[in-house]
Amino acid sequence: MKKCPLCDIEMKFIKSNTFIDSAIIHKGDGFGIPDRESSIHSKIFVCPNCGLIQQFVPEDELKYLENL
Repeated sequence: MKKCPLCDIEMKFIKSNTFIDSAIIHKGDGFGIPDRESSIHSKIFVCPNCGLIQQFVPEDELKYLENL
C-alpha cells in the first residue's frame, strides 16, 4: 500500500479513474468503458491522519505520458 509522505502511515484508497482522450471516467459507477491504448488509469489515496490526497499512475503508463 501507499504510505503518507508526511505521517508515514498507510493511506486509504478512495477511487480509481480512467482518462480517455481527455475525458475522465470514474470506475465503479456502473458504466463499462472499453480500455484503449490511449487510456491512463490512476488511483487516488487519502491519508486518514492529515488528509493529504495523492493520485498515483502506474509506472508503465507514466512512460506513455513522457512519450507524448
